[in-house]
Amino acid sequence: MQYCMDHPDEIIELAKMKAQQAKDDMRKEIEKILSRGISCSLSCSSEPQVFIRPRRRKIPFQNMKLIVLAIIIALILIIILSVCGGFNCGK
Repeated sequence: MQYCMDHPDEIIELAKMKAQQAKDDMRKEIEKILSRGISCSLSCSSEPQVFIRPRRRKIPFQNMKLIVLAIIIALILIIILSVCGGFNCGK
């Protein structure tokens, strides 16, 4: 305690360094969030608010494969039914 009272300039400088480090850490975290594709908008008013909205994700590749496969099967079925003249193809 005595050291703090004898060296107030060092204590103030240390507090400033810690505050700057906290700001730098927050800035790095926000950059990480933005690099992941999440939009983040900050509004500064009397009551600071943070709005985080995830962007719409694209259809995963596996689901796209299933959709394309279903379309191909449907087209093949339509072609076979039109060539055979309906459901009585074997007759």
